[in-house]
Amino acid sequence: MRHDGQNPFPVDQVFSRQQLREQTAIPDDVVGFWIKEELLIPLPAAPREHRRFSYEQLNVAVILNAMRSLGANIGVLRAFAQGLQHGIRIMRQRNIAYNDVIDIEDLHKLLFRRTKDVEIPVFDQHGKFIEYNLTYYEDEIIDYWRKFNQIAHDERKDFLIKIAKSLNVYDMRWLYICSDLFNPNILDFERSDESFWLAWLNEDGEADIEPTYEGSSVTRYPDSAAFYVPFVKLIRGLWPDRIVELEEPKPDAVLCDAKVGDVS
Repeated sequence: MRHDGQNPFPVDQVFSRQQLREQTAIPDDVVGFWIKEELLIPLPAAPREHRRFSYEQLNVAVILNAMRSLGANIGVLRAFAQGLQHGIRIMRQRNIAYNDVIDIEDLHKLLFRRTKDVEIPVFDQHGKFIEYNLTYYEDEIIDYWRKFNQIAHDERKDFLIKIAKSLNVYDMRWLYICSDLFNPNILDFERSDESFWLAWLNEDGEADIEPTYEGSSVTRYPDSAAFYVPFVKLIRGLWPDRIVELEEPKPDAVLCDAKVGDVS
C-alpha cells in the first residue's frame, strides 16, 4: 500500500487500557502499575471518564516492556520513561515536525558548543568561507547554521531557531530520541529492522541512549551495563497492519498529533 506522506501511525485514534494491553501483550498488572507510577501517561480526561491513551504511549510501552524482559528494574524503567515522556511533552507543546528535528539539533549543538570554546567557520557577506574563528555571538552562529544548511529566512525556520535556543541539553536529547521512536519512516515497508538503541544509566543515574543505525557503528559506549533495544523491530511489530510504502513525507507532518490531546 502506498502512503501519501501523512503519518501512518494512528494519530487520530485513542486506546483504552484494555486495547493498550491487548495490542502490546503486556500483563494487566504491569500496565496498571506503570500507569500508577506514571511510566505511561493517559490523555487528560474528565473525572470518572475511562482513561484513554495515544499511540505514543503504546510505543513507549513496548520499549519499556523489552527492557523489562531483559531485567531492567523499576528504577531503570522509570528513568527511561521520564525521558521519553519529557520528549513527548516537548513535541506536543511545540508542535514540532519530525523533519525539523535534525535542523533543531544542528543549531542546538552549535549554540551549546560556543560555551566550550569551539571554533566555527566564518563567512563573508557573499557567503564565501573566510576562516575558522571563535565566536560567542549568537547571531553569527545562527547565520553560519543558515548558510551551511541552506536554510531560508521564513516564519517556520525562525520558529525553529526559537525552539533550539530554548532547549537545554536534556530537552534536546529526548526530543531527538523521540524523533526516532515516532518517525513515520519506521513503518515504511522498505525500512530495515536493524536499527537499535543502546540504553543505559550514566554515572549520574540518568537514562542515556545511543542510537545506532543500519551500516553505522556505535560512537558512544556505555559506562555501565547496557540494554540492547531493537526499537524499529519493536515498533513495526506493534503496528504490522500500518506498514506502508511511504512517499516523501510532508515537511509539516508532526511527530505527535495534538488532536488526540496534550500530555501533561
